[in-house]
This record gives sequence, structure tokens and C-alpha cells, in this order.
Amino acid sequence: MTVTQEVELPNVVVPIRDVQQHGKDTQNHDSTVHPYLRFLERLKGAWKDCPDIYLSYEDLSYVIPVPIKDHGIPNILKAFTSGLKSKFHGGKKYDMLALAPCSGVIRPGSMTLILAPPGHGKSTFLKALASRLNGDKHLKGSIRYNGLTLEEAKRVGVHVPRLCAFVAQGDLHFPTLTVLETLTFAAQNSVADISLLGQPDLVGMDAKRADMLISLLGLDECANTILGDALLRGVSGGQKRRVTLGEMLITNARLFLLDEVSTGLDAAVTLHVFEALKKYTRICHGSIVTALLQPTPETYEQFDDVILMKDGHIVYHGPRESIKTWMKEEIGIPVPTGADEAGFLVDFLSDPAQMYRNMEDGEGFFSTVSVASLSREPSPAVVPLKLTNVPAPQQALVAASAMEINSSLTALQRSTSVNGGSRRRVNTGSVPAKLTTPEILAAYENTHLYKDLKAEITRVNSDSAVRGQLDSTTWSAYTKAQFGQAYPHGFVSHARHNVSRQAKLVARNKTMIRPRVFQAILNGVIYGTLFMGLGINDFIDKMGLCLFIVMNASFANLSELPVADEARNVVSKQLESGFFPVLSYMFSVVLLHIPLVMVEAFIFGSFMYWLPGFAPEAGRYFFFLLIYFCSSLGLSTFFRSISYSCRNPDVARQMDMPVILIFLVFGGFLIAYDKIPNWLIWVYWIDPLAYGVHSLTLNEFKSERYDTFAAGTTNRLGDTYLESFGLDPNSSFKWGGVGFLLGFFLLFAFVSSWLLTVIKPPSVVGTKRIIVHKKSPLAVEAVAAESLDDSADDEEEAPQEVNLNEGAMAPAPDSAVVTPAPQIASVPSATSMPPADVIIPMSARAPRKATIKMTALPCPAVSLAWRNISYTVMVEKKEGRKKTMIPRVLLRDISGYALPGTLTALMGSSGAGKTTLMDVIAGRKTVGKIEGRILINGYDQDPHVFSRIIGYVEQQD
Repeated sequence: MTVTQEVELPNVVVPIRDVQQHGKDTQNHDSTVHPYLRFLERLKGAWKDCPDIYLSYEDLSYVIPVPIKDHGIPNILKAFTSGLKSKFHGGKKYDMLALAPCSGVIRPGSMTLILAPPGHGKSTFLKALASRLNGDKHLKGSIRYNGLTLEEAKRVGVHVPRLCAFVAQGDLHFPTLTVLETLTFAAQNSVADISLLGQPDLVGMDAKRADMLISLLGLDECANTILGDALLRGVSGGQKRRVTLGEMLITNARLFLLDEVSTGLDAAVTLHVFEALKKYTRICHGSIVTALLQPTPETYEQFDDVILMKDGHIVYHGPRESIKTWMKEEIGIPVPTGADEAGFLVDFLSDPAQMYRNMEDGEGFFSTVSVASLSREPSPAVVPLKLTNVPAPQQALVAASAMEINSSLTALQRSTSVNGGSRRRVNTGSVPAKLTTPEILAAYENTHLYKDLKAEITRVNSDSAVRGQLDSTTWSAYTKAQFGQAYPHGFVSHARHNVSRQAKLVARNKTMIRPRVFQAILNGVIYGTLFMGLGINDFIDKMGLCLFIVMNASFANLSELPVADEARNVVSKQLESGFFPVLSYMFSVVLLHIPLVMVEAFIFGSFMYWLPGFAPEAGRYFFFLLIYFCSSLGLSTFFRSISYSCRNPDVARQMDMPVILIFLVFGGFLIAYDKIPNWLIWVYWIDPLAYGVHSLTLNEFKSERYDTFAAGTTNRLGDTYLESFGLDPNSSFKWGGVGFLLGFFLLFAFVSSWLLTVIKPPSVVGTKRIIVHKKSPLAVEAVAAESLDDSADDEEEAPQEVNLNEGAMAPAPDSAVVTPAPQIASVPSATSMPPADVIIPMSARAPRKATIKMTALPCPAVSLAWRNISYTVMVEKKEGRKKTMIPRVLLRDISGYALPGTLTALMGSSGAGKTTLMDVIAGRKTVGKIEGRILINGYDQDPHVFSRIIGYVEQQD
């Protein structure tokens, strides 16, 4: 039976299947082949010379020089001196090993899974394989595609970015485009003309490629819904993640490198996606390499090979079926029967020593406290702990939450009572040497798997048949168009698609168009009436007004900075994937910006020309509009270049005003031309405002109204006015200003294109590995497992207390005594601490133990309940040319609760409305109609109080 739920989409109601039913559909997926997979099978049959890609990497490493920062109290002097040191002396740095030397092969037709704890090099490894780190001097080793390096492939006419598609962790899209429009644009710009294969039936199927892929990814219901962002309601996070995946899957790439693509997806959808990807590898003989955090057993079984990473090292690369044997025979830790193998491996890589101790104690893959000993009753409410004396090496324990400590105390007490008062002691013996990272790596490199892999690398790199698949001289026209050139189509075709997309973006960006038009009207009316009716002798006012007019063009185009920065992230991703040439995109941006500038110039220019009383001649009026138009167009590309030149958008916004002030000072009015020092005169000649002012003044003062002689001279009155500001009265400078402004516009249009390809925006990275260097003033030297001294456990020292405020590092004592201090205020009995001191084990890596004093502070328990919550928004519905607003129910009569001391999971398929419900409860919704009650300890929610007692972690970072 299908269960329909209302989903958070602005345009459509999405019927979401129940997870159980969705699982049944997934199990029956093998009985039928999806139309998109049938299309790929038909395409593979007609595409005879489609190359199979063997990706080999040998001694691949990546070292990042990290500056050593002063962890003392920051101040202005330290910031200034450290900036100077880093600028001129490079500063003190140490090399962080992001990726250790590794070797391996990715075979065509294979599914490879990368497993590692967060921050152990998965993203760096995938970027290196996808050639996204090409040109980085810190990348060492070789990466070969069918035996060819990236440079060799370019020389023979093979473009690797079109062979390898990379899906990063972040979802970068234009928020106002729909799902269908995003995927259609990707198909139009990344897939060659399929008619080159000479198969008429494929042409019709290729036209529906985006629709079929949307169906495969389960996005049918939201195909015409905009993607949205943090400020614009659109598809859900899981649906947007599938769009990100589909944007690269729709290309004809032969190798897909996917970084955490299951983020935001439920287990059923993730399994469905990877089942489809596995069928793709079997049909098209393509390759999939993906990093997942903890896939479900069903998803894990879809993969052929597994790569295990620890501390930047690849400690295993081989068949999935061989991992259990390797763990048992080489590492000495067998995978427990019935355990989640992927989760077990990630936990093992996180802390092999702790897992080994757990298994020695008979606790297996589970936590230190037996699950059976835990009661189903709610845990005590959180009692904040005042940690007064903690040794510096145990600062990680200080950061632990009070909830964890209280839960451990309660669980250990119950375990003690169940076992008749006996307490089992955790083994704190020395860590076996083979469980350190070097020894795990050595255990892998001594196996036949690693030796066979090295032999395969040599064979693949020297095999002429493998190299021959990338011989572009033997390729068909379709293969050459797909992989043998930088872009699959000509410039005109890519420009047409970019113009079509940019037209949608401009038309839907109402927050930019309407304010600029309103600003032009308002400024024109205010400043036009302020300078109304200037006479012939008011030449100083007219000179200042000309400067203000071209200056207004610069201020009006400051809005290009945030727009360009937002678009840069998306465009850079598509440029790296070889979707289109950068000039085709810049052409579309400029072309679609021209109508807005024309409207703005006409509105503002009309007010500013006729109200102050400039020369009433049609020709001079239209020349006035032309100068404003050229100034605005040139400054828009200039500010766009500033945005593209800065990786940090905040820095770009801080650069605009100093530049405008320089242009203003050297514009020819505040400081006359003949008053500018000779060594600064070059600034005047590159100032676009100066050329605009010169042309506008010539346009006015060369009119017939100024043909009379100045008093007491034989000079023309208009020329006298110009010469008083040091301006040349030669009429040739009038059109010279137009030429300079157009050249200024073209120059920075090309500069913007160049900057887009050279300066990459800050990439969305995974978890950064935190390393405290020994040279840091407050560094705490990590106690590595391999460096533990066995004799440390035999030494008994009296507990010592160290005041955290003093910053001294004293020897850690030998036991962790947790002593509850007297409560300051009356707290319900459910929150009281255990009456007796309890000894709890410290970190597995600590050879010593610490004394921690805890003081309970009043913290009343808080219960949260919501009753009959409904949420309705008004959405636009189009019926022909008529637009009507209709209500759309996103949440319908939902009730629930969360008790203190409990952990509540809100579960549902992607797009079911989980984020909407949490936004409503947290008070984040500012539009729409909310019905129902939200109760705090039985009382109606007070927004002012509620905002101080909750913490809400939203989906967007």
C-alpha cells in the first residue's frame, strides 16, 4: 500500500512511498530494467569505440605546509607582526601529510568503496584522482589514465576532465533553476551530438535523457521545482544531493569519483542509487569510486573493491570479499559474525587499540558498557559539571559533554548492581605494535594483494592495447567530440545554452531587477530636482553633476559583487568538468546584463538630463545616455573582476569602496587635471570616471548655447569653462571617451573570464584533520599508541589537581575519580548524582589518569511537545497566462514529544518534511500559516524564552 505524505516543495505535492514499500520496490528492481539503463545499454551497443579507463596511481602523495599559529591571547600587535612574518619570511610551517605515498589501480567496470574516519584523506584522494589537484606543487607521484599522464593525454588530444567526473561534498547550484532545467543544461553542454553515431532511434532517446535520469533518481515529483537555497524554499536536502549526483551522471564520463553522495539520503534511496550505479558499471563498463561514511550492509554489498584509509595512508585496497581474511590473518582482529562490516571497519580505523582491548575483554564490536545492563528508563537530566582541576593532556575529556559522563555513571552503577557488586577492569596494557598505522600499512604491503596490485600497475602502464583505447587518431567522430576536444560543441552552441540559462536567472532574480529600477527612478527624481534649472553660467555645478552621474553608474553596479560571487561557485564547478568554454558564459552574462543597463540608463539619464537643464538637443541627449550606458557596462565588468579575484567574498566587498574613491578623486572635478602631480597623472589616464566626465562636459559645453565669447576675452565661453578645469576642448575627446569605456568593458570582460579559470573559489572540504604541532606554545603532545611505555601502568602516583586557569602541565594522576559536589539549588530527584564516588576508565590512549571534580549546578529538565501541527504556504499556480495563488499543506496534523534525558530520532524518506517540522518547532519559519501548539513543560511556547534554551543545527552550513 502506498502512503502519501505532504512534502516541502513549493510547486508540487510529492507522494512519498513508505520506506517499507520503497524497500520492496528496490528488491524487485532486478526484474525490470529502468528506461535510462536501457538507453545506456543501447548507447553502449552503438558506441563501438567507447574507451575503457584504467586509472593507476603510483607513489601518490600530498603534503600541505601548515603555518604554526601562536595560540596565545591574540592582539593587534601579534596579528600585525605575524602577518609581516608570513608575507616576507613565510613564517614557521610544518608539513601535514594529507595523503601518504600510495599505489593502486581502478579497473573499468568496478565499484570501489573508500572507508575511513572523517579527516583521514578521502576527499584529497578523490580530488587527486579526478585531476582536480593538477598543477599543485605539493602533489607528488604519478596518476595515469590507460598508461598516460595528464600531460601526455593532452598532447595526444585526450581531455581527462571529460573522462573523469567528480562529485564534491557540497551542493552547488543556481537556486532559481528547477531540477529539470539543471539536468537538461548539464546534458546539453556535456554530451556530444548523438546524431554522429548514425542511429536515428538514439536521437529521440537522447532528447529524453534528463527526464529518464530524473525518474531513475526518484525526482519525478519535484522535476519542475526550483532547487532553492537557505533563503529560497525549494527541494529538500536529500533531493538536492541527488540532483548534484545526476548533474555528473548525465555526462558520458567513464569514471565517476563521488565524495559522500549519500549525505541527506535515507537508506532505501541510497541503496536504490547504488544498485543503479552498479548496473551502469556492468552495462557501460564504467567505473565508480565513492567515499561513504557508514553504508548499510545492503549498500556495502554492492561494491567490488574496498579502499581503507587511516591517517592519509591506504592500508588496504582489494576485493571486498578478502577483507575478513585480511583482518583475521594479518591484523589479528576478526570481523564478528553478523556485525555491520562497514561500520566495524570504520571503528577499527578510528582506534584499533581500543577495539583490540574491547575484544580482549569480551566486549567485541560494542561499547564498553554492556547494552543489556542499560535500563529503558530515561536517563537523568543533564547536570552541568564544573571541572576545576584537569591535567592539560586530558583536555579532550574536559570537552566531553556532561550527558555522556552522567550516562556512564548511571550505566556503570547498574552494571555493578547486576553483576553483584563486582566491577570488571578495562585492560590498560600496552597496545600491540601491529595496531599502529605503520604496522597496519606494513601488514597490507606484505600481502599478495598489494604485490599483485603493483604488478598490475606495471602491466597496465605498459600494455599497448590499454594505451590504444586512448588513441584519438582511431576514434570515431562521436568519441572525438566527447573526449577528443575540450568541449563537446562549438562556441555558438555553448553560448546559446548559456544565454538561455542566464535569461531564466535574470528573469527570476526579482531581488536584483526591481531594486535597481526603483533606485534609478528614485535617484533620478531626487537629484534631478535638486539641480533643476541650472543656467549657462552654472558651469561648476554642471561639472560636478557630470561627475556624479558617472559615479552613480559605479554605485549602481556594486550589486554585481554578491551576484558574481554566488554564480562563481557553480560556474567553476562546471568549468572544471568541461561543460563549456568560459567565454561562452561571460558572453551570456554580459549580453543579459545589457537590457538592464539600458533601462537603467534611460530612466536615470532622462531625469538627470532634462531636469537640470542640459542642452535641449536630441543628439546630445542620446550621447548623454550612451556615455552613462558605457560607463555602467564597463564598471559592471570591473566589479565582477574584483569579485572573481578574491576567494573570500568579504574581502571583495571591502575592495570596492577604496577603488571608487580613487576613481572619484582623479575624475577631473575634485582635483583639476592641471593640478594633479606629474607622478600621479597616470591614474587620471586609466580612470573611467575621468573619461566619462570629459565626454559629458564636451557634449554640453560644445553646444551652441556656449558659442558666445567670454567676458574680456576672445575665447569661446564653453572652451573657457573646460580650460578652467584643465580639460582639453578638442572635440575629438568626446568620442574618445566612448572608445575608452568600451575598451575598458572588453578588457575586464576578458579579465573576468581569465580569473574564473585561474582563481578557484574555496572548495567545500570534508573534515579537517586537527594536528597540534609540538612547536606551538600551548601544544599538547599527543600520546601515540606505539609510544606508550608499559612501565607507566605499574607506577602509582597520588592524584594531583591542576588548575586550568594556571595553564601548567603537571603529571597526570593514575586514576580518574569523579566526585559529585553538593548541589547548589534544589533539583528534582531524577537529576541527582549517584551518592558514591565512581571510578570510570579514561581514554584508551592515556597511560595515566586524572582527577576531575564535578559540581552540580541547577539545570531544570525541559520537555518538548507539539500537538496538531499543520503548516500551509501559498504557492503560485499557472493556468495558461493566468497566475493564481493556492494553499499548499506541507505539514498536516503532526503530534509528538521529546522527553528530557532521551535521544529522539526524526526519521523519514528524503523530502518527507523533516526539515520543515524542525524549522516550525524551532521558530525558523517566517512565512506561511502555522497551526497547532508547541508546549514547553506543558506551557505554550514563549519565543523569547525558547530561543535561549534550545540549540538548532540546521542542514545548511
